[in-house]
Amino acid sequence: MEHSEVTASHEFKRFVSEREKEKASKGILLMAVVLAVTLLAYFFSAYPIISVLIGIAVEIYVFLRFCLPRILVLKDTSYEGTVETIKKKTVSGGKGVDAGDVPSRFRVRMKIRGTDGKGHSYTFYNDEADNVKNYFSPGDKVFHHKGIKCPEKTDKDEDAQIICLCCTRLVNKREDTCPICEMPLVK
Repeated sequence: MEHSEVTASHEFKRFVSEREKEKASKGILLMAVVLAVTLLAYFFSAYPIISVLIGIAVEIYVFLRFCLPRILVLKDTSYEGTVETIKKKTVSGGKGVDAGDVPSRFRVRMKIRGTDGKGHSYTFYNDEADNVKNYFSPGDKVFHHKGIKCPEKTDKDEDAQIICLCCTRLVNKREDTCPICEMPLVK
């Protein structure tokens, strides 16, 4: 790896780490606010038990929505591997009475075999699916960063565009950041 690639990779990891810490702190702050409101409602409400039950339900929602995804990221690991298959499929909108109202969508499943022999799979829908299908090919060497949605190619010399690892948009290789999500691009 060249020095510029190492520097860009470190900047990217630092940016992602700061972004994850910011999201986690917002979740914890929101949980603290809900707890404070629940306690106030308990002491000043005509129906304290109902207030507590509603507060507990909101706390559980906040935990599941904001905190649990950050905890699950801790189990993710970085790895190198090779793209084995990429399959695109049209998924029907749904079944039932209102199935005609729900449009069909595209789904791409990409399977990667890590250098350690473990299999990893990714699923992308609609625009993300098209971008992934157009960017990756079976046999491409890839690297997955811990906590990131999409792997990156290790050899991007021939590509005019590179994929943003967070929002999976295809971006001109000359850009430094993604114009959509403003994440730094790993070149």
